[in-house]
Amino acid sequence: MNTTSLDIRSHLFTVQVHREKQDNGQHEWCGKVQHVHSGEAFYFSEWTTLVAAVVNKLTEAESDTQENRKS
Repeated sequence: MNTTSLDIRSHLFTVQVHREKQDNGQHEWCGKVQHVHSGEAFYFSEWTTLVAAVVNKLTEAESDTQENRKS
């Protein structure tokens, strides 16, 4: 079965988070989120970037699924 024709209804992401010390002595949480199915990874240093990356990937996947249904 071709993976592009799959109707994916769930997604698995891995999230790695660590603290980095900044030049001013403060610490910042940052990390990497990876979509397991595609392997696509996004790096973030703000929580909003993490959320946006996940939402964008889900929106993209939903759009692809709808296009495949039309074909």
